[in-house]
Amino acid sequence: GSQIKSFSRMLLRKGMVDFIASDAHNTAHRPPLLSRAYKETANFLNKKEAKKLFFDNPLAVIENKEIQR
Repeated sequence: GSQIKSFSRMLLRKGMVDFIASDAHNTAHRPPLLSRAYKETANFLNKKEAKKLFFDNPLAVIENKEIQR
């Protein structure tokens, strides 16, 4: 809803978010579709920040590297 959207944007604006991911537990009933979230994040922040939150930082964790702040 609008309250969680406002809260999430505040966290993003303050740099308090390191990752954006899905809580999908079942690809058939709740597929992890993040394209809309990526677009909204890129529009709200910028494409570079969105790429960091959706791709670069998650990959860094998989590769046991430091995440970008």
